[in-house]
Amino acid sequence: MSVSADEVMGSATQVASLFAANGVQSLYGPFAAKLYHMLTKHDTVAVDELKAAVAGRPGPALELGCGTGRLTFPLLEWGYATTALDLSPDMLKILQDRLAEPSAAELASRAETVVGDMTSFSLDRKFGIVVIGGSAIWSLDEEQRASAFARIKEHLTPDGRLYITVVNFPQSTEGEPFENIFVFTTEDDTSPLLCTVFNYVDPVESIRSVNILCQRVTNGIVTDTVFGSQLTHPVAPAVLEKEIERAGLTVVGRHTIDAEVSLPNAEASPLRAQLRPTLLEASL
Repeated sequence: MSVSADEVMGSATQVASLFAANGVQSLYGPFAAKLYHMLTKHDTVAVDELKAAVAGRPGPALELGCGTGRLTFPLLEWGYATTALDLSPDMLKILQDRLAEPSAAELASRAETVVGDMTSFSLDRKFGIVVIGGSAIWSLDEEQRASAFARIKEHLTPDGRLYITVVNFPQSTEGEPFENIFVFTTEDDTSPLLCTVFNYVDPVESIRSVNILCQRVTNGIVTDTVFGSQLTHPVAPAVLEKEIERAGLTVVGRHTIDAEVSLPNAEASPLRAQLRPTLLEASL
């Protein structure tokens, strides 16, 4: 799965010209999905807060932009029949493989996976709980978010709730674009991986270009290189609340998440060193 080179911004454009001979890969593609799961499978950000928020509320649950199941599994463990929807078949394949494990048999009996777009999905039932986690809402621009909220409104039960986690991105009408570049290593079942992340942000245009150069290293030699990119549209919780209200939903809760998102080289960034996510809760 490839993406347009136009999504690559900042210093990453020069890197892409050197390493992306096979095209720029989507961060929703097969390799990136595996990398994403490796990095997030033990991530518990917002899990406790979501559990407290949904406690006692009836299901079923719908998770939009579910990825590889970081929040899907907790929803299932809390007893909810859960439909997990994502646009990436590669992300869903990992989730399906996890549900196929013998230890997950009881959870799998309550799970359904759907390849779909959160801006245009149409399911044959309504849900008491709809979740968009991990700032997945940033994958949509303003027009697309309006479409997503319209679909959500159609799928909520009369007393249903929408829960969205979003990082407190400081949107601005002025300020220069800026960039963070950091390097980390990880390892899959084949060999170590050296990953360089180019995070380019334009606060005025509310655009974030995330680019990852991932190199497989075997016995000290780079044996494979993948370059992936994703263009997102950061939106601050206050702005998102107004969009939710315009869609005919009512924001009924704002829950601070007891977790901090650290930025490498944050001392050189216009963003705060620590950004606290917020869990927004809305109803019909």
